[in-house]
Amino acid sequence: GIESDLEIYINRSLETGPTSHPPLEPTVGVNVITHGDTDRSHIDTSRVIKCIELVMEKNHAKLCRLFKGSLKTLADELLEAGIIPRHVQTNPTDDMIINCFLSGFVFKDDLEEIEEYCMKFFNAFY
Repeated sequence: GIESDLEIYINRSLETGPTSHPPLEPTVGVNVITHGDTDRSHIDTSRVIKCIELVMEKNHAKLCRLFKGSLKTLADELLEAGIIPRHVQTNPTDDMIINCFLSGFVFKDDLEEIEEYCMKFFNAFY
């Protein structure tokens, strides 16, 4: 699914050694910079965000299918999580939800904030 594609790609990008996972398309050219160690403070968060944007773009059709039938319920959960504003929750569309999620990265400047924000988004689906 979408969540697993994103999680696998980000986790694989954070690895410093060889990986046995096959590359995901079309994000093959996007790698998170780790500078050869596992100290996460060196991770280029702008590249992580770009990776997330590419995975979301690649999976746009899957997301829209996932939203179908439960858009209002999902919008309610995303409003509660602080991902979307009330005007989007009142009259949600697939694209408005996705755009709000991606726009939220503007305020995220460290990896922990990015991870927490993504988990809020994914948890709204459960």
